[in-house]
Amino acid sequence: MQNKKKQLNICIVGDASSPHIQNRTECLFEKGHKITILTPKQGLRMFDEILINPPKTLISKLLYKYKIFFQIKNILKKLQPDIVHIHYACGFQALAAAVLSKCPVVVTVMGGDILFNERRSHTFTQRLATKIILKHADFITAKSFYLLSEVKKIIKSNCKTARIIWGVKPSLFFSRMNVQNLRAKLNIKETDRVIFCPRGLKTIHNIDNIIKAVFEVRKRDTSVKLVVSRFNPDEEYSSYIQSLIDSLALKDAVILVDKIEYKDMPLYYNLADASISISSTDGFPHFIMESMACGTPNIISNLERYREFVSSDDVIFVDSTKIKMIADSISKLLWTNEFRAKLIDNGFSLLKQIGHYERETEKVQGIYYELIDVR
Repeated sequence: MQNKKKQLNICIVGDASSPHIQNRTECLFEKGHKITILTPKQGLRMFDEILINPPKTLISKLLYKYKIFFQIKNILKKLQPDIVHIHYACGFQALAAAVLSKCPVVVTVMGGDILFNERRSHTFTQRLATKIILKHADFITAKSFYLLSEVKKIIKSNCKTARIIWGVKPSLFFSRMNVQNLRAKLNIKETDRVIFCPRGLKTIHNIDNIIKAVFEVRKRDTSVKLVVSRFNPDEEYSSYIQSLIDSLALKDAVILVDKIEYKDMPLYYNLADASISISSTDGFPHFIMESMACGTPNIISNLERYREFVSSDDVIFVDSTKIKMIADSISKLLWTNEFRAKLIDNGFSLLKQIGHYERETEKVQGIYYELIDVR
């Protein structure tokens, strides 16, 4: 493998404002590779970013597709990348990059881009674009074998694939952080018990059922508070959530936080006594590992695909539609110390097996070098 020591010129295609893209790009940047991101939204500017503005009207949408096609063609010609890595196999930007690339293309699927039957929001054109993107890939990665099996249902090809979990950066996510400033900012007392939901305000995340469960738990102890991220909200659902909070008189108990910067996420996990996500559809949420790294136990929905990674020895599984089950699980985590300690210890052990940051980065880098050698 002649290129093993070579610094690579990598073109990332994805949303630079996404914490997933930031995390995955930073790990490669730390290896000494040159990174350029083609993005519809501005990120942290840690790397070279080429901003591709989204269209504002129907006419500009049509013109946009022609413009983006030639823009990406010229960008790739100028950059001369060794690898094009597309994160999220959806959208015209990703499609243009996949079709126009003269170098090997790696595609990382993330769930929402390929779970057509579960999300039901993809148009025919979007589904077709995803299929074309996947067919142009030289290598496809996903965080779970479940997602890789879904990819094979879509394209039915022998494209090389690998499970890449990406891991958790230990210098960023760790336990026993000082969260006094965050407590003061959110007006949370030392004696309050905190549940943190890192998912955005979208219907699929069932935030309403979490709020209803917290309402039940607070009948036992009014010190229980719920902190929820507003990340990427569905406006209609967001309004419903606000109405629900008001109707249950939980204004002081449910704290809605505007977008949390990725670097601040560890503070929220450390603040929390438990982390909760009960999505109806998902790939494998990275937050489970992030929460574990911070010593915070998880309550998650009982999607069978999660069991590829975790068992009932590591997390609490719940039916996302059953309020009493969710409430009982929250209570168990808050007031059963021995059980809580077991989940925390098992979480730390599991991370050593599946969430190793450096090892996962080496896997991705190895895929790049393998593709370059073949070409």
